[in-house]
Amino acid sequence: MTKYVPLNTAVMIALDPVEEVTEGGIVLARETVDKATLDQVEVTIVAVGPYAWHRLPDSRCEVGDRVVVRRYAWTKLPVEGDQEIVLINDVAILARVEHG
Repeated sequence: MTKYVPLNTAVMIALDPVEEVTEGGIVLARETVDKATLDQVEVTIVAVGPYAWHRLPDSRCEVGDRVVVRRYAWTKLPVEGDQEIVLINDVAILARVEHG
């Protein structure tokens, strides 16, 4: 099994799974599901590089935080299973999501 470790200012995030059937019962084509995943901007941090947020320490996020990221700003990693894992630069994270 391949393990990825983010370096420098990179942050590893997990994209949420996309529903393949709409609430109305319509089955989505695989191409539509992939595009929906790419349009998503709220994600979960799964790993943080050693220099992430070193320029702006007050903006630091931690593993497990839900964050909003710029669309299409990531590099997709080949991983096993259904989870999609991508790398993104720390400056591409725009906000931390705090539900309350």
